[in-house]
Amino acid sequence: MNDTLRATFDLSRTAAALCDTLGALRAGGARVLTARLPDPGRMLALPRSFARPLARRIEAVNQVTDAVAVRYGTLHLDGTSHPSIYDSRMWSVDRLHPSERGHRFLAGAYVDLLGGSGFPVGPRPGPDPGKVVRTAWAPG
Repeated sequence: MNDTLRATFDLSRTAAALCDTLGALRAGGARVLTARLPDPGRMLALPRSFARPLARRIEAVNQVTDAVAVRYGTLHLDGTSHPSIYDSRMWSVDRLHPSERGHRFLAGAYVDLLGGSGFPVGPRPGPDPGKVVRTAWAPG
C-alpha cells in the first residue's frame, strides 16, 4: 500500500514483482498467503478528491493480486469486505500498518484459511491485545 502513495508507482512493475516472487515461492513448494488491500480513503476518511484516485490504484493492485493468486494457487484473503478491517483500532497511528489488534485479526483470518485448506494450524489468536494464546510454537 505504501508504494501506491508514491508518484513513481508503476502497476506493471508491481505485477511483475508479484509474479516473480510468488512463482519462486510456489516453485520451492511454499504455501503462499496473499490478501486484497483495504480502501485507504475509507480507512483514512479522506476527502473524495483524494480518496478516488487512491482507491483506483488500490483496486488495480487488488485486481492484479487476485489474478496472480489464482495463477499461483495462493490462499487469498479478501478482508476488504469485512467491516472490522475499517475499525480504527485495527490500524496503527499511520493508518497504513495494522495495529496489534489488526495483526491478530489478519492472523486469525489466515488461520481460518489455512485450516480450511487442510493445513495443520494451532489455536486461533485472541482478538484482544495482551491476551496471548500459548501454542506449541510459542510455549509459555
